[in-house]
This record gives sequence, C-alpha cells and structure tokens, in this order.
Amino acid sequence: MTQFLHRGSRLPHFYMYPRFLLTLDLSETTKMIYMLLLDRARLSMQKDGWQDEHGRVFIHYTIQSLATTIRKSEMTVKNSLKALEQQGLIYSQGKGRVCPAEFL
Repeated sequence: MTQFLHRGSRLPHFYMYPRFLLTLDLSETTKMIYMLLLDRARLSMQKDGWQDEHGRVFIHYTIQSLATTIRKSEMTVKNSLKALEQQGLIYSQGKGRVCPAEFL
C-alpha cells in the first residue's frame, strides 16, 4: 500500500536546489554537481579553518569523489566544473579545493 505524505510525515534527507539554476543553460549533471558543492559549502561555513586567505569559504571535494557520488565519469565532472567556473559560480583553487560564489 502506498504511503502518502501527511502533516507529521518525516521527510528523507535532501539537498537544496537553488531556484536560479532553473534559468541557467547548464546540463542537469552540472546543476547537480553545483547542488552538491553548495551542500558541502554549507558544512564548511559552520567550521573554523575552512576559509582561504581572502576569507572565502572553500570546500574539498575531489573529482574522483564527485564522479563516484553522481555515478558519472571523471571527464564529465571536469567538464561540469569548468562550466560552473565559466558561469562564475565557483572558483577552483586546485587539488580538490573549490570556493562557491555567492549568488544572492
């Protein structure tokens, strides 16, 4: 029997999907990667020592880990990260370090 949501239903864990991504001409994979990076940045914002010398919050997420998480090739992840950087949504510091840009 199907269980439907009710007022007191517990929701499964989820990621936030920024609405502005719907308006961008990016692949769904690229948008998903940005969503994962943003989620990881939220955690970095809560911890000391996860800012660079300019005060920018950074995250550490290797290409291999991203590829495993989304079940895509490393080349797909690299292309998506490049697209995000070209859109000004991230700044890559190399060696798996990325600074997501403010979008508000």
